[in-house]
Amino acid sequence: MQAKQIHYFNGISDLSYVNYNGTDNGWQAYRNNIPVWGDVYSIPFEEMQTLQAPVINIGPFGKDAHKLSERIHKNSAFLYTPYVLKEVISSLFSKEVNV
Repeated sequence: MQAKQIHYFNGISDLSYVNYNGTDNGWQAYRNNIPVWGDVYSIPFEEMQTLQAPVINIGPFGKDAHKLSERIHKNSAFLYTPYVLKEVISSLFSKEVNV
């Protein structure tokens, strides 16, 4: 099976919390547009900026995340994603170092 990288972004990921590289200026508009900001909802932007963890987001292709019509591509979820995860994890723990 041949895997290929596709640059695809379908929304914000929870992984954004561990590798935030920007200034607080971009989040000010976000804060200003959430009516319940600080009362019932908040995001720890200041704390996020102190984290700098390497991130890779591997998952199946899908549509309509968190909606009633949410669905994933069957082969992507049960064939391709498990294969990619296995290969990535294997490469991280291999004795051979690739530079």
